[in-house]
Amino acid sequence: MFIIKNNEEYYLDIFSGTKELLLKKLSLYKINLKVKIEDISDKYIAAYSRTKSPGDIIIYKDPRSEKLGYRAILALHWISDQVRDDNTDEYLEDKYEYSIPDGGVDLLYDKAMPQEYMAEEMNAISYTKGCYVGQEVISRTKYQGQVRKTIYKVTADTNLEQILHGAEITSDGKKIGIFLSGYHDKAMALIRSEDLAASSGKILLGDREIRCTRVL
Repeated sequence: MFIIKNNEEYYLDIFSGTKELLLKKLSLYKINLKVKIEDISDKYIAAYSRTKSPGDIIIYKDPRSEKLGYRAILALHWISDQVRDDNTDEYLEDKYEYSIPDGGVDLLYDKAMPQEYMAEEMNAISYTKGCYVGQEVISRTKYQGQVRKTIYKVTADTNLEQILHGAEITSDGKKIGIFLSGYHDKAMALIRSEDLAASSGKILLGDREIRCTRVL
């Protein structure tokens, strides 16, 4: 998620599919705090643009990559459905061009190791911050372990949008990774780097031949 401070309020920009899960988790830790947690998704929307737009809105640079544009929190009554569709397409084009994974789409709750999904490279992990949930595992992976899987950009000569998350990617008859999500002829995959480097045959997603390259 993205957390944006605006005066005395904090806006949480998240994948809509994880909204209920997040609200439940926040309410669990609200104990005796004078904090109001409100779902405002019926009033506001998160938009994306490659250029910074003027106006009295909450806007910030997407911190995950210098190649990405700007995100904004907009009141729904300010924008038309056409603008929303255009913004979504522009974001998806950049997301898959630069292989930027999203929570709820590419990282599944309680199943993803952040460092494998480039969280460190995208400024999403702090190794100096105080205690937080999962800190021990994250720090141990950083200083004692080895991250063997990572995000790869996938391209193909066919549309990849309908492929399901978790579909196997193989080479030489061996599984080397899984498919995450796609847009037109571009997609993202989580691949074991050693297996990809050792591969001598075609890289396959089912019966489709694909190409895999590192971006970040």
